[in-house]
Amino acid sequence: MVINLAKTKEMIVFHRPNPRNFVHPVAMDTIEQLVIVKILGVFVDGGFKCDNHVDFILSLCSQRVYLLKLLRDRGLQLPQLYTICQSLIVLRILYAFPAWVDCYQLN
Repeated sequence: MVINLAKTKEMIVFHRPNPRNFVHPVAMDTIEQLVIVKILGVFVDGGFKCDNHVDFILSLCSQRVYLLKLLRDRGLQLPQLYTICQSLIVLRILYAFPAWVDCYQLN
């Protein structure tokens, strides 16, 4: 298998919250090191915190609520608005939610 170095990223900070015992690995010149990575649509940081993911989801849902208001103003009926809300907002919020809950229950 050949690694495409142009697309390869390295996540550097998977550790417990105690920074005293953690030493950052030496960076390679050809591989970019990241602190936050988007994997399968979910933002993951080194401390397994979900702050960045929640901020992204809230921003996205805010935009979609505005879209729903525009559609309502154009005369779309409530059943159709409900279906659009379920598909654009609710499912986005629930995506990967069980994984975050499991992660926080383990700590």
